[in-house]
Amino acid sequence: MPKDWVFDVESNNWVESETPVKTIEKETEKVFDKLVTHNKVKRNKHKTRPNSLCLVCDSPELKAPNTERMFKYCSKPCANQANRGIKVLSKNTDLGKKKRHGRNSRELCLTYYTLRKWDEPLTSTQIIHNARDLFGESKIGSRATNFNNMFYYFENVRKIKINGKNHFEIIDKSIPFNKSLKPRFNKVVFGE
Repeated sequence: MPKDWVFDVESNNWVESETPVKTIEKETEKVFDKLVTHNKVKRNKHKTRPNSLCLVCDSPELKAPNTERMFKYCSKPCANQANRGIKVLSKNTDLGKKKRHGRNSRELCLTYYTLRKWDEPLTSTQIIHNARDLFGESKIGSRATNFNNMFYYFENVRKIKINGKNHFEIIDKSIPFNKSLKPRFNKVVFGE
């Protein structure tokens, strides 16, 4: 009679067994349920947004969301400032020509809001995932995979090592995004 290997729970080892082990095979029956009809997509559904204040200046004067837009910013200038491109190594502070190279300040704005919302320090990947969950996949670019590269833009964010991993938290949560960047980046984005 052929021997089979059986796992013995008491000794936590594999043991040769004289008796063959019966395999239990479940008979699979194909059961066709009724056709599942999916709910139709509701048209003219209003969008929702996670923020109650403007993401840039913390102004409470936001428009109500409609079917096409969320209105995350209080005005057009705030929206324009949140979509500026910042070059790290560039010392050019000319506000005239706006090229779309470098880091987008919208990514910085959304990750800063995410850090302000949570009360505990987060890892860099948790920040990006939470921002994508709050605002959607398309709002943060595919280039943004972690917060480590964005940390150097902020003056109000602190890096902490917990169990050998970098965690980030905000020092003062009352400071809005337009005051949180380092002075050289603040001058480029907001002209202050």
